[in-house]
Order: sequence, then C-alpha cells, then structure tokens
Amino acid sequence: MRRSFNRSRAVVFPIAAIFMFAAWLSFVGEPQQAQLRKSERLYSVGKFAQPDQITAEIRKPSNDLVHVPISSQSDRARVLQLGKIVNDFDNFVIAVGDESVSEERYGEGAYKIDTDIHLPGATFDPMKDPPAETVQPGTASKFGNGYYVVQLGGIATDDVLDSLRGEGLEVIQYLPNNAFLVYGDATSAAKTAENSRVRWVGEFSGSNKITPGLLTARGKARNATYNIAVFSRADLDNVASEIVSTSGGEVFGQMSLQHSYFNVVRIAMSPDQLERVASIPDVLRIDSWVRPTKEDERSSQIIAGNYSNTTTIAAAGYNPLSQFGVDGTGVTIAMSDDGVSIPGNGGFYLTATNVIDGNLRGSTAGATSGHGHLNASIISGASPFGVLDPTGYNYGLGVAPKSHIVNLPFLKTGYTGTDADAANDAVTTAGPNTVLGTISNNSWGNGLNSNAYDSLAATYDGLARDASAAASVDPLLFVFSAGNSGASGLTRPKMAKNIIAVGSSENLRTELEPAANNIDDISSFSARGLAADGRVKPDVVAPGQGITGSRAGTDCSGVNTCFDANHSFSDGTSHAAPQVAGAAALFTQFWKTLNAGAKPSIALTKAAILLTGQEMNGIGATSALPNGAEGWGRVNMKFMLNTGAAMKWVDQNVNFSSPGDNIVYTGKIVDGTKPFRVALVWTDPAAAVDPALVNNLDLTVTVNGNTYRGNVFSGGLSVIGGSNDTKNNVEQVWRTGDATNSPVTITVNAAALNGDGIIGNADVTDQHFALVAYNFLDAPLTNFNISGRLTSAAGRGVAGAVVLLSNGGGVVAATRSNSFGYYIFPLVPGSQAYTVSIRSKRYAFNSQNVNLGSSDLNNINFTSTQGSP
Repeated sequence: MRRSFNRSRAVVFPIAAIFMFAAWLSFVGEPQQAQLRKSERLYSVGKFAQPDQITAEIRKPSNDLVHVPISSQSDRARVLQLGKIVNDFDNFVIAVGDESVSEERYGEGAYKIDTDIHLPGATFDPMKDPPAETVQPGTASKFGNGYYVVQLGGIATDDVLDSLRGEGLEVIQYLPNNAFLVYGDATSAAKTAENSRVRWVGEFSGSNKITPGLLTARGKARNATYNIAVFSRADLDNVASEIVSTSGGEVFGQMSLQHSYFNVVRIAMSPDQLERVASIPDVLRIDSWVRPTKEDERSSQIIAGNYSNTTTIAAAGYNPLSQFGVDGTGVTIAMSDDGVSIPGNGGFYLTATNVIDGNLRGSTAGATSGHGHLNASIISGASPFGVLDPTGYNYGLGVAPKSHIVNLPFLKTGYTGTDADAANDAVTTAGPNTVLGTISNNSWGNGLNSNAYDSLAATYDGLARDASAAASVDPLLFVFSAGNSGASGLTRPKMAKNIIAVGSSENLRTELEPAANNIDDISSFSARGLAADGRVKPDVVAPGQGITGSRAGTDCSGVNTCFDANHSFSDGTSHAAPQVAGAAALFTQFWKTLNAGAKPSIALTKAAILLTGQEMNGIGATSALPNGAEGWGRVNMKFMLNTGAAMKWVDQNVNFSSPGDNIVYTGKIVDGTKPFRVALVWTDPAAAVDPALVNNLDLTVTVNGNTYRGNVFSGGLSVIGGSNDTKNNVEQVWRTGDATNSPVTITVNAAALNGDGIIGNADVTDQHFALVAYNFLDAPLTNFNISGRLTSAAGRGVAGAVVLLSNGGGVVAATRSNSFGYYIFPLVPGSQAYTVSIRSKRYAFNSQNVNLGSSDLNNINFTSTQGSP
C-alpha cells in the first residue's frame, strides 16, 4: 500500500486501498474482505510468473537502471521517450534504458543505479559477467535446499518480494544492489529465475563469503582468530560444532543477536581452513577478529561554543554548561572500557554517588590503567577538586556532571562477556540515580580493515536498535572513538551506520601539551575516513588532545601521564568520544524534560549532535564539510541546546511502509542573520556488505523556490543541483544568507525500503526517521504552483507557446510550454485571483480566470479553439 503524507499534519491517503475496496464491493460484497486480501496477494505472486516487455529490458547487459524524480506528467513523458518505466511511485520512477543515455537527459536529479551485486568476496554485474553460480531459468540443476542470491530488475516492492515467497523462497537479507539473500530448494530458485521482475538468480557459494585480504594469510600464520557470521535461521550450536570439526579450530565465544539475520561464532583456527569453513552452507561471511584495544573542563568550553577565537576560550569562573539549563540529571551512561574506580583518587569527581559497577563478567572492580576512569570523569566528573589550573579551570569537571556511570570492564583482563553482553548490561543496569542506561561510551578499537563494513559493524548496527537480550526493545546510542591510526583509517567497528564515531581536535591546554594550542586543528593521529563505500566517517570531532580528568590509583599506563595525586592527562580519540557522549546526555535530559520523561530515539540524538557541526580551518582541516577528517565538524552545542532560534524536532512518529511514501513540512526561516540547517537521520537495518545502506530516505529542502538535496554540498554549504544521496543514513541541508521569512518546504521521501527499519511490527520493509531543523518555524505554505497542459483539438501537446500569468496589476509571470505542452508557474502567492492566458502563432486559446487559495492548482489545462491539429 502506498502512503502519501502531506505537510506537517501527516495525513495518510491510502489510494491503493481505496481502489481495492471499490473493486471488492463491486464483485463480492463486504463479508468477503478477508478472502480478497489473500487472493490479492496470490494475484501479486502470479502476475510476475511470465516474462513481459520489461523483462528483456532489465536483463539486457547494455541497459541501465535510472532513478528519476517526477514532478509533472511532462517528466514522465520524457522518461518514456528514453526507456521503459519499471517502477512508478508518483514522485519518482525507476526507468530502464540504454547505457549511452546520460543521466542529465532523464531530467534534473536523475541518477543511474549501480547494478553490480556486492558480496563479501566478490563484486560483479551478473548480466555483463555471469558467474558460474548462475541458476538457469526453469530447470533445477541440483536437489535440496540452499542459499541463493536473487537480484531484482528494479527496487523492491511488497508484491515482488511476495512473488519470491510465493515460489517457496524465504527472503533473508538485502544485498546491494537490489538483491536479496534467500533460502529454499533448487526448484524454487529455478522457477524464480523466470520471474518477470527478477534480473538474475545464483547460488551463494563459499568463495563469495571471504574477503580477499583474508586469503593472503594462508600458509603464513599458524592460527588466527575470526568472527564467523552464521545465518540466524540455523542452529548456532550445531553450526559451531560443524565449524570445529571442519577446521580443527577452537571456539571461544558465540553471540546470539536479537532481530538479526545472523549470529556469530568466534574461533581460532588456521587460515588454511578458511575455504573449507566457508563451504559450510549456513556460514554467511568470515571476518578477522583482534582483541579490542584502548584507543577536562577547558574542553567542555570548546564543545559548548564558548570561545572568542581559535586560541582563546571564555574566562573561567562559572560553569560553562549552565547556559544550557541541563547537567545530565536523570541520564545514565555505560562506560565500556578498562574499569572505573569507585571512588577516584582523593574521592573527587567519581564516587559511589554517581558510579556503579555493572556485571563484571569474570573481571574485577576498579580501574586498571586509568583509561576508562579518565573517560568516565570527562562525562560525569563532579565533586570537583578545589585546586584549579593556572587559568582558573577545574581539571576534572565533566561535560554532564550530574549524569551517572555504569562501569563495564569490557577491556579488562578476565572479562568474559561478548559485545552483545556488554550492550545488554548497559540497558539493564541502573546507575545510582535508578535510571537505566541509554548511552554507551566505547573508547576502543578492534583493528583496521580499510574502512570496510563487516560483520562487527553490522553487529553494532543491530545492537544500537535493540541492545537488550529480553523481549523488550531497548535502543542504545553507541559513541565510539574513531581511532588513532591517522591516514590508515578508522578502527572497527566504526563503519557502523547507527553509531557516532568521534575524531579528535585539539584542546587548549598548552601547559601540559604544547601542541594543544588551536581548537581548529585536527589531531594528526585522529583516524581519517571516508568509509570504503563513500559514507561520511568519522561523524564529528571533539577535543581529544590535551585532555585532563580524574586519576585512579597508581597505574597510569592507560593515559599519557598522571601529573599530580588526583589527576591524569592524555591524548587520543578515546577522550574525544566521551565529550560527545556527555553532549548526548545533556540532550537526553533536555528532551525528557520537554516530553514528560520520554527518551529521545538514538536517531534524534544523533541528528541533534551532527547538526551542530562547526567548520574547522586549521591544520588537518583542508577540505570543506562534510569530509573524511572531521565528518560534519566539531560539536558546538549552541546549535542544540538553548539555541535562541526556532527549532523543529520529529522523532520517529512517521512510518514509511512503501517506496514513494513521503511527508512535507512547510514553514519559514525565522532569522535571516542566522544559519538555517536541517538534519535527517534514520536507524538503518544492519547490512551484509558495502555499500551498507539498506533503506534509502531522501531529504529535499526548498528555500525561496530553490531546491537543495541532502548532502549536496560545496564550500561547506548546500547548493542547488546534484542528485539524492544513496550512501548515507544521515542527510543534511545547511544554508546561510536566506532572508527572514523565506518560505521553506522540507520533504522526506522513501526512495527504497529493503529491510525491517521498525522493530516490533509485522512489516519487514519499513522505516521511520528523526529530523531536526534549526532556525525553522512551522507555518502554512503561502506560495503555490499553477500548472497544466496546452493541447490542440486533436489532443497533441502544444510546444513553445507563451503562457502569461496576470492579476489586477498586470502580468506577474511568464513561461513557455515544453515539448509536451506542459507549463508551470512555481511559488505563486496564494489567496489571490489570477488570469492565465496563452500566446501562440498557430493556435488560439481562451484565457482562464483562477482563484489560487492555499494549495497548488495542477490541472489548469487548455484546448485550442482553432489552429493546426
């Protein structure tokens, strides 16, 4: 069913359901409604059983698939001149046409869709380079059940996916591009290869499950450790036993993941056994695994935006966060690190009043080397030490000093829990404030992998959506350090889509770190992106160089140094991440206060933080935002809390269930002297491989008639033109210089729904989202479109005619009809009367008087009264 949402009222128009209801009344009457729905689904299966005129086109090697925005019938007519329409969703179509036709010819915003299939161990276009695993249509070449890849010839819709299920296949997981992993027998796979909307079917073989880099270790290493992703439909214990018997390896961990298409077996084995293990049917993919490693009040001033220039922060003497009216009260953060001591040295900053031990899982209480303890104090440091630094600041006051910490010694010797255990403990353990955790700080990394998306990233994408092992759905915002590997890339699992990965900028603390002298400099060690599939990573940066905080015990091996009895000092993205976790705690408190205790979604918190990005211009910041060094910039909470600007928040209260679903928010820019920003974020389902986007939403913002698409930037600001982003689950539009009261429309559109974006309902291809707009006020749209078509008496479109729009003061606008006879006057002031008149050399038309009220007039059509046919 297709839904269309109009303006901020989010009214639903179930058009398809109306037609189905009318047909049902005509034929069978009210008591048959339940049967009709079933037969309609069966019909949907059957209607793709035989090839049609589209089938040959989508399978032709020399053809491309093209996504084309549609705003008028003339757009659709232009597409049909260039190719055939595979999918039609009213506001966009998927077309198939010859690869020689450029995107520009299809129209503004059109883009070609990649038809390669991406698997962990292979990338190929099955029509241009058919692999040996190809299943021939009609006749099964083998017997029994197995896993297959089915690529569609357009984007997925419910009826096409139902047609696969109707052939007896279980649809498991989306694969890029426009493909799905399925399970079933060989006969069903061969029958599916005949489906008119299926481009290709092939076996999912062992050679496709291993990333090429892993195979280089064969014969070189005696043993290595691997994460083996196993399809969740299989019995995990049985598959683990089969892996051991096949490889001779030793299992030392298993993870069962909620709402996931895979579980994990962690095993030590010889690299020479990789191909044998990959040949086990229930194995999804194999990735290397290494043990995770570790990666002050002045810095709080920087992320609070309290600085006069890049080398001078505001004077001490007051709480830098008091301006925001929040301090973290009622918020609990899990610290997954090497331990937190209760209390810290001298009883300052971290005590039993704001820290509690979580499930230690075989480890011991207390800090090990000061790393986790310092990070906890960066977030929640309170009860400050009386002695101040040379400029009057406290060495250990946290960003959110009234928030509480749950100590999870994930990096500490003896800890036996898994990633899933730590996530579950975070959301099921209350701080001393009796509030369960909603944020998890993770200042560690699991090795490098060229910024690729792997099963560990997919694990955290799933845990972010539901971290609990119980039946309840308990999201958890993971804040990670980006890593200290510089140009070598981010450490794992920082390519996860639903986390916040934080790079490091400099603090201002030259007395301890002479290099920490300019807040616009990016630390040289801070890990660089972009992601391998082009996504923006890291997400943001915060001060991580020259950071001070609380000290625990005498072991200072996890920090740079302990410079007095009560304080430590360190550099690293490890200490940038808790700055952002603290900011997330402040926003959480703010939102709960505003919404009767309701927690913000992790998507909303992420959107609120990423919208605050401050462009940096110092050392290491050579490219305009967004980029792979600073992501969306340095956090500046003045764009998030007590902003002094009109704000709009949307928190997952709109559900998209079909491609083409959309919602439009109308309003205006309140203050032309301030920036205008919009951030869209959604918690995307876990992916299987790069490119990692599963559900694709599009952000489009129109300001004063100019259209800006999400993430189309130049010089750090949004620009007109370009096409919609198809990589990120974060899209932003940033503008400056638009006048006060400039009219704005914000549109969110579902471009593709390939996975289960909303846990807990029956729809397995759906998505909700969060949106934050800065300097925006909801208001009814005051400008509207007048459009229509000119035709001859014979019904042909009349091209090149001059169309005039006038009111009592004379002509206010003029345009020409296009080659199909269509015309449009955009953004005409409403609540007025107008006259539309036509000037044509060959045809005569009568003028029309129209009243433009508070909505578009889209069918002001003219038929010639005389002239050529």
